[in-house]
Amino acid sequence: MRRQIQAVLATAVLSAAALVPASAAHAASRCNDPVPPPSCVGEPPESTDDSPVGTVTFTNLGTAVRATGWALDPDGGPLQVRVAIDGTIVGGTTANLPNGTKNNGYDVTVALPTMPGGHHVVVSVANWPDGTTPVALNRVLGFTDVNVALPGPTDLQLSAGVHSLWFNWTDNATTETGFYLSISWDQTVWNDKGQPSRVQRSNTWFLPANPGTGPMSHFVEGFPENTYYLASVYAVQDGGIRSRAATGNVRTTE
Repeated sequence: MRRQIQAVLATAVLSAAALVPASAAHAASRCNDPVPPPSCVGEPPESTDDSPVGTVTFTNLGTAVRATGWALDPDGGPLQVRVAIDGTIVGGTTANLPNGTKNNGYDVTVALPTMPGGHHVVVSVANWPDGTTPVALNRVLGFTDVNVALPGPTDLQLSAGVHSLWFNWTDNATTETGFYLSISWDQTVWNDKGQPSRVQRSNTWFLPANPGTGPMSHFVEGFPENTYYLASVYAVQDGGIRSRAATGNVRTTE
């Protein structure tokens, strides 16, 4: 009886084995399945590429800007420092100057644009890759906004007649929209009781821009005689930019 049972079990095992394909011992890979990726892909190796670090100090020199500091990357060096103004790289240097016990300092000066107005200055340093991926990004060390002044008029000269005034000055700007010329003076007025009082008066003219640079002049008349006048003239540019004013004074004759 025991032998009969063993024979039946052996037959069942052989029958079950016959239903399993011969390739079942090496199951087909799922690495070609559609996204999302199958688990057999695994995690990518972690990058060891370090980002550069550093500092920057800006000095506005009027017509130029100076950037100083240090920069280093644990993966190597010396590093390349770049200076961009308004999104365009305009200069650079290598961070290899003595800096304490290291040679990772830098000192670079670039000219500012001649266009008056605000300009955005950015200093960045290039990454030194170690050969692994992903590669670390370049680093911005700092930025500053620098204002370039509109050149103002100079050499304001005034002369006067009995009721007239002449103004002459030198235009030093090439991008101005025009000029504002102003005068102010105190005038004596009499009320209906014959009592005098002094009232401050003023007048302003807008003058069109002068092509290029050079001498400019303006003439006005119809003003009180024997009166002391304060005058000023300054250049303006679109965007609310204005120059420093040139000032002067003159008295009309009797």
